[in-house]
Formats: sequence, C-alpha cells, structure tokens
Amino acid sequence: MDHTPNTPLRQIAVVGAYIPRHCGIATFTADTCEALAKQLPDTNIFALAINDGEEIYEYPDRVRFEITEQDVDSYRRAADFLNTNGVDMVILQHEYGIFGGTSGSYVLELLRETHAPIVTVLHTVLSEPDATQRRVMDEIVRLSDRLVVMSHHARDILHDLYAAAPGKVAYIPHGIPDVPFVDPTFFKDQFDAEGKVVILSFGLLSPNKGIEYAIAAMPAILERHPNVVYIVLGATHPHVRRAHGEAYRLELQRLARELKVEQSVVFYNQFVPLAELVEWIGAADLYITPYLNPEQIVSGTLAYTVGAGKAVISTPYVHATELLGEGRGMLVPFRDSAAIAQRVVESLDNDAARHAMRKRAYTLGRTMTWPRVAEQYERLLRQVLDEHLVLPQSAQTSAWALQTADLPPIRLTHLRRMTDGVGLAQHATFSVPNYREGYSIDDNARGLIAAVFLDQLGVVGSDGDGDVAGDLATRYLAFVAYAFNGAAGRFRNLLSYDGKWLEDYGSEDSHGRALWSLGVLIGRSTNPGWVGLANTLFAQALPAPLAFTSPRAWAFTLLGIDEYLKRFGEDRGVQRVRDELAGRLMRLYEASCTEEWPWFEARLTYDNATLPRALLLAGQSMRQPAYIAAALKALTWLAGVQTGEHGQFTPIGCRGFAQQGETRARFDQQPIEAYATIAAYLDAARVTSDAQWRQRAARVYGWFLGDNDLHLPLFDAQTGACYDGLQPDWVNQNQGAESTLAFLLASLELQLAEVEAVANEAEDEAARLLSARPAIAGSTV
Repeated sequence: MDHTPNTPLRQIAVVGAYIPRHCGIATFTADTCEALAKQLPDTNIFALAINDGEEIYEYPDRVRFEITEQDVDSYRRAADFLNTNGVDMVILQHEYGIFGGTSGSYVLELLRETHAPIVTVLHTVLSEPDATQRRVMDEIVRLSDRLVVMSHHARDILHDLYAAAPGKVAYIPHGIPDVPFVDPTFFKDQFDAEGKVVILSFGLLSPNKGIEYAIAAMPAILERHPNVVYIVLGATHPHVRRAHGEAYRLELQRLARELKVEQSVVFYNQFVPLAELVEWIGAADLYITPYLNPEQIVSGTLAYTVGAGKAVISTPYVHATELLGEGRGMLVPFRDSAAIAQRVVESLDNDAARHAMRKRAYTLGRTMTWPRVAEQYERLLRQVLDEHLVLPQSAQTSAWALQTADLPPIRLTHLRRMTDGVGLAQHATFSVPNYREGYSIDDNARGLIAAVFLDQLGVVGSDGDGDVAGDLATRYLAFVAYAFNGAAGRFRNLLSYDGKWLEDYGSEDSHGRALWSLGVLIGRSTNPGWVGLANTLFAQALPAPLAFTSPRAWAFTLLGIDEYLKRFGEDRGVQRVRDELAGRLMRLYEASCTEEWPWFEARLTYDNATLPRALLLAGQSMRQPAYIAAALKALTWLAGVQTGEHGQFTPIGCRGFAQQGETRARFDQQPIEAYATIAAYLDAARVTSDAQWRQRAARVYGWFLGDNDLHLPLFDAQTGACYDGLQPDWVNQNQGAESTLAFLLASLELQLAEVEAVANEAEDEAARLLSARPAIAGSTV
C-alpha cells in the first residue's frame, strides 16, 4: 500500500497534557506537535489540553480546546469538537493519572465518540493491572487504530496480555532534541560548576525516583573523587506536592546532611524549560536514573541524556535495559547504593571507556531525534489513514434504517432551499447553500431529470403544495438553456454566484449530462413549451459528442438519446449518433475486457454503472445481442466488486478509485454511485425480465437508509436532503445538490419501476382474461 505524501493529512489533533503544565506528558505532547508541524508544514496540527484543575494555564496558540480532567461531559464535548472540525487523525497521549474517572476511564468517552482514526501513544503499559486498569486498557486497545509504544517490552505485553494484534502495535522511539556532542566543560561555568565532576539527575521529583540511593552512594564516591557534585534538578511532581507537599525533598536534604555530603548535593527546585535543560545535560559528566519501578517502559529524561551522548548509570527498569544495552550505559541493581558508587568510581577512573560509552549512546540518539521520529509518525499516520480508506470503522447501527422496508416519503424541502431564481446551487456547507461555489449545469441537469420524474409521477412533495415539479422543471430548464453556447455548440458548466460564466464550455461529461436531461424531458414530458425548447437545444447540442473522447460523456449522451427515441423513434439523425457512440463503447469494452476484469477501462472511477447501462439500452434499441451480453457481463462483475462482506453495497471510493490489479479505495463512498447503480439495475431488470436485478436495486437503495459499511443513514427524513458521502468513520455532514439529487432520483426511479410493474401486471392480466374468453360461434381467428 502506498504511504506517500499524497495521502491527505489536513488536520491532526493531539490530545494530552500540555505546557506550561509541569508534567512530562505535557512536554512530550508539545514536542510532538512541534515536530509534526515541521514535518507536515501544510497540515493543521493542534492540541486538546487536559486541565488538572490545579491552576489556569496560559496555553500557546497550538492549544485549541481544553478538557477538564474530572468532567466526563468535557470529554464528550471534545469529541464533538473534533468531529465538527473534521480532523483526519487523533493522536492520544495516554498515561495513568492525567485523565479523570477510575483508572482514567473518562477518556474512553472521547475515544468512543470520535469519528476520526485514533493513534494512541502509550506511556505506561502495566503487566499486572488491577481489574479496572485492565478494563480501561482493553477498551483503549479496541478503540485505537494503532498503539505506539517506546519500548519493545511494552509491545510484548500488549500482545501477550491485552491480545493486541501484532499489526496494531508500532514501535517509535521517544523523541529527543537534536544536540551536538560536546565536552561537559563547555556549559559548567553557567552553573558554577567549573572544575567539578557533575553527576546529574533531573525530572519531576517523586519517591519512585530513588534519589535517596544515589545520595547514599555519595560518601564512597567523594572518598575517591572529592570534586564530584551531584545535582538534583527539577520541581516536585504536582501530584506529590498536592498530596504530601515537599516532604520527599526535605527527606532527601536531611539524608544528605546526615551523611555529611550536603555541600556536594545540590537541589534546584524548579521546572526547567527545554532550552535550559539541554545546557544542564550538556554540563553533566554522568547521568544517574536510580528509579525504583522495574516496569517503567518510558523515561524521557533517560532518552534525552542518551541522545546527548552522556555516560549513564541506571537501575534496570525496562526502558533503561533497552536503551543502555550493547555498551551504551551501565546498569546497577535496584536500591543498591554500593553498586551505584562502584559504577560511578569505575567510570570516572576510566576516561577512555566512559567516552566510548558516550559515543555509542550518541550514535543511537541520532535515530531518536524529533525530525527522525516525526518521519516515523508521518509514515504511521498515513498508513492508518490509507487503511481507513479501505477498511470501514463500523459505527452505531441505525435499527430504524435497516428495518424500514417502504421507501421514505418524498420531501423536497432541502432541494427547494438549494434552488433560487438562477437555478440549483452546487454545494452546501452543512445544510446551507454555499454560494461561493456558484452553480453547475451538472446539478441543474440532474435537477431537471428529477423534476420531470416528479411531474410524471404527479408528486408534489409531502411538505409542499402547488405545482412544485413544474416550478422546479422550469427553473432548471431555463438554466440549461442559458448555459448553452450556440457559437461553440457546447454547454457551459460553472456559473459564479455573481452571474459570470467561468469557461466558454464545460467538460465533456457535463455536456453529456445536459443532453441526458433534455432527452428525459423530451421523452417523458407532456408540457409542449418545455418539449419545444428542449428539442431545439437537443438538436443543436447533439453533434458535439461525436468529437468527444470521454466514455462517460458518450454514455450520458446515449441515455439522453434512449429517452429521446421513446418519443421520436424514427429520427435517423439521432439514431446515427446512437449507433456511433454505442459502437465506440463496445469497442472500448472489447479492447479492455479480460476474464478477471470485464470492464471498459483499466480503472473504475465515478458513475461506473452508467457505462454498462448506456451500452445495455443502446443494445436493446439497436437489437444488438452482443451489446446486451457485454453490458450485462460488465454490470454483473461490477455488482460483485461493489458488494461488501455482508451483502451491503460498497461503491468504489473516490479517494483513489480502483486500478486494475490494485487494492480498490473503499472510501469516500458517494451517493451518485448508488443512484447510478440503482438505475442500471432497474434497466437490466426491464431488459432481461430478471427479478433479481430489481432485488439488487432495492439492496443498493438500502445504502442510503443505513445498510452500508457504517450502518448509518445518509438522508434527512425531514427535509429530503442527502449527506455528501460515507467517510471511513462517519458521514460527511454537507448536503450538496449532487448528493441530494442522487437520493431523490434513486427514490423516483424505484417508484417509477413500481408503477411500471403494476401497469405491466395489469396488461398481463387483461391479456390473460382476453385469451381465456370463449370464442363466439362462427367467428374466425
């Protein structure tokens, strides 16, 4: 699968604690955002910050939303914010203790209600969780599209304990600033440490850091190297300070005094910004992490110092064991001051060995710098997004939609709102016409077809009165007529809201659609004024498609011709155009068709079912069995391609379409594909008298009602609007003209087919009764 920069990543939201909050996760979240912003300069990267209620933070502009830790509704509002803003990806920084609810369970509400794919970065993975911690992590594993870990051991725990699929877990190292390999003496004068050997520990202070064991090692260290100073840098962790004040720091200071090393143990009780922290690390000769938790899978401080090429001595917690292997550092047992002293003395006694260790650590650190890490995140995010375009993420099932057998009532509220004195607006922002996009002949032509169908059925819409169909048909026909450029013999397509045509003539496809709409009106309408104008336009516009190269333009024209010939079947000029275009379609099919790919092109794109539909109708009209057979073979194959695992309709997605021999795009699924397929199936039923095609059409119609990959309805039962497509995780909330007309036309095609079926049954019954009537004596047959 291609994970190139062509995959769209327009907006990424990162959820976690954020600076200036004093928290390691806050720093990591901010660093992640900035690294991604540099890696993806055209992507909008923003953060949702978790507030702990301790104070009001002055967040940077990168933070767009604040989540109140202990307010579960705040997490739901955050999900709504993400959905409304249409983010492409959510990155969650997960750590126990920063989210509200038992074991941080409130964050599950955000994950459940967010539509975008989710990548969760796990800063802790417990191998012995309690029951609630296990339940929360199981849900996080289930709801996340990917889990990122920063140690290989954490990946093993996720596989073995939490049953995470191997492909769901990705290893990406902890990011670090890219700093030069420097001599510690370069920075020492800034901290009054000239002539000293500096041992450093830094980070938010808490009892699980084991600093007391490093202090207890100082007498033995000073005995051998009296110029050593041990610097303990960092403020007390906010949670510790809230519960116990500065008791732990005071205890450490008391220990230093008892051991008579207080002059060589220096505490800096401050939260240090990154730029200053880099200088503190630069001044260190040795770095010590005497942490007490063997399961600690991530240590940002350890990652920083390894990446800076420091000589590190650490207890063997998980992250340290992995980072310091292969001679990149030294390990000591937990709670063993003597071992710490021994390792420090050994390191300071052997400069060559210490510097070799530093170089090995620095070499590994080049793979952990934020630019390198951001590259890995980009690849991962694009992979997840690509998978979302192929594999649906099932949402809540709409039981009503799946169980409703009857067609919903025709409602024209939204269509009328999209129509003004000029014509039908092309796009909508949510349910509001978007006049910036103006008008198109594509949509006004579709609107004209729908209006003719409405008029044919005598439908006025359950929400309106009067001759709504007539009003709409007049408006749309007027637009089509206005769009015709007589000098070029072509239809213009795009009209701006201020009344300016944006080209001399539109695309070949738009011309074909206009001819289709005129043919439908000519073939079906009883209004002589409409038919007269449409007939004039049809005659003037029909020659142009003979010079076209677009197969779909040929197909749309053929659909219009088929409708036209229902009224004027003896028109030899129109028949000649039909014969030529149908022949081209057939030759195209024959040149491209294989047993595995019986299609007109090496690619499936948009309005796919229109190609075999046009060839089928032309074949019937021309009495060409080979055309009919080819069309049915192609349509049958397309039906298989567009049928999902459970029989649901899954049209070719517009994000990549489908190339022969490659994986098809599953999203975004467009309503126009459903309509084109329904219309083709219904015509196949008419041509073959095979009821299975009508059953297939009904199943495809269910796509609008919720029988789709996400089990979500796409139509608005109150207004008749249709949403603009099915995305990998949710429904596109815009309600444009194309989508709304696709749903309306599909509904009308099925109603017309039903009316036709009833009429045919009545004719068959009349014929049966007539044939069963006893012959009158003496009559001849």
